[in-house]
Amino acid sequence: MNLTNMAYPGIEVRGSTIRVAFQYRGIRCRETLRLSPTPSNLKQAARLRDEILQKIDIDAFDYVQYFPQSKRLGKLGILTTSAAPTFLSGMQPHLLK
Repeated sequence: MNLTNMAYPGIEVRGSTIRVAFQYRGIRCRETLRLSPTPSNLKQAARLRDEILQKIDIDAFDYVQYFPQSKRLGKLGILTTSAAPTFLSGMQPHLLK
């Protein structure tokens, strides 16, 4: 069951976890935090959301830094460093000749 926490806009209680909701690049994003929905964790999640919104406003938000395992990264067209090709990996076939 999803419950929106009225004291903290954009923070939802989802079972035994907390979900943070925000808009990024015109896309609605919801990320689950593995925190139990205690009053102090809800407050912490609200602070995190505020920080994310501030960084989005100044174009300094790095999705990977906050949510490195997110399934949404691909939908946003964001490559993680492990998935991004490197110069060396691109040159390796030529070096082996």
